[in-house]
Amino acid sequence: MPTDRPTIRQGDVGPDVMDLLRLLPTYSFDDTLTAAVKDYQRSRGLDVDGVVGPQTRDALETDAPPYVPPGLPQPLSATDQKNIEDIAATSSIADYSWDGRGTAPIGYTKGVALAFANAYRQLKVGYPPAMGMAAANSHNSDKDVLSWEAGRFNQAGMSNETNGAGTLRHLWVYILGLGMRESSGMHCCGRDQSVPVGYYGPPSTTTEAGAWQTSYDAVSCSPDCGTLFSAFSAGSETDNPQGFLDPFNEGVTCSPADWQCYGDGNGYLHQEMSKYQPAYAAEFCGVVLRNLRQHYGPVNRREVEIVSAADAMLQAVQDYIDQAGA
Repeated sequence: MPTDRPTIRQGDVGPDVMDLLRLLPTYSFDDTLTAAVKDYQRSRGLDVDGVVGPQTRDALETDAPPYVPPGLPQPLSATDQKNIEDIAATSSIADYSWDGRGTAPIGYTKGVALAFANAYRQLKVGYPPAMGMAAANSHNSDKDVLSWEAGRFNQAGMSNETNGAGTLRHLWVYILGLGMRESSGMHCCGRDQSVPVGYYGPPSTTTEAGAWQTSYDAVSCSPDCGTLFSAFSAGSETDNPQGFLDPFNEGVTCSPADWQCYGDGNGYLHQEMSKYQPAYAAEFCGVVLRNLRQHYGPVNRREVEIVSAADAMLQAVQDYIDQAGA
């Protein structure tokens, strides 16, 4: 029985380690195996510590299925994820110099490509937040970014007058540009450190977090925000295979101040999830853009770049999902 097995940590030897190698093949219990254990734990919604305790052992021996947040598609396979990352890395947008920000961290471009791939997969299965993001221009410029920026979208050849994948893709072109304007593509960004705070720190609900600097108080703009929050917080808050933390990390250096979160409750959790599950932050931003575009200063000032090369990259990702059946 799994409960009869000892806990296994890095450095252990013996028959139980050999049994683990059978269930989770690698060569030895070194850093490679520790990383494999963490990847497995992350994929099953377990605590990610690299230690094979009763829960991890039970999941291994019962062949537990991957953890899937409620309503979301199954996680992308490792092959599909790599192929999508390659599409992003070899696209012209990867080398684009964003106005005032320079070239994006390669992990940011890869991460947004993966997050869009998931949003597109969610659209295909009728997931409400994705459906809302893909809805046609509402012609409500006070709330909807597609209305507010209709002129510039049209100039770029990106009409958003019909529901569906095209409108979703164009919104994600904007999401890509907004993240560069807000944080230079740094998924670990927190509140504006130049603004002094009181002894107890800023309120958790109004503290910005993540590449898109969205605070939790925007959750009231649409039920879809609450749907995303519930789905991505249903497992481990900081380790979720659909959060795409590892890709977003590439080329990014995060300081201790970046990782610091403030307050408590759902506002604190939102900050943490926005940094450790960047795909959640991207989708949450997409919903807010369609329902409360005033939340973002660069949007209000029309500073976000709408780049055709980004649309071409996301179109290639969309085509890959369709052709691979991912």
